[in-house]
Amino acid sequence: MGSRVVLYLEGAEVQYETPGQRVEILRALTDLSTLPPDALCARHYADYGLEPGRWTIGELLLHYVVSNPLQTIPDEPTFCKDADAQEARAAVRQFIRSLDATPHE
Repeated sequence: MGSRVVLYLEGAEVQYETPGQRVEILRALTDLSTLPPDALCARHYADYGLEPGRWTIGELLLHYVVSNPLQTIPDEPTFCKDADAQEARAAVRQFIRSLDATPHE
């Protein structure tokens, strides 16, 4: 089985409504591609209303990044560990580049 991070992001689509949400998504994706697993799992992000510290990385992804096929993140600590692999970090960086290339508000 491949990296859960790679499998989640392949064919995924980002959905957000405000520029602030987009910034929070990019912050989380950057953390996903750079932080060690323990720090990543400990980090929290703003929710839809931009209330800080409300969502884990898994919750943020589930709310904003729609996987294809539709998936969940049932084991967040394992997901964070998978994010530490080179293959996963490369996939996240590519996903960030595709998001940066998409027109936004």
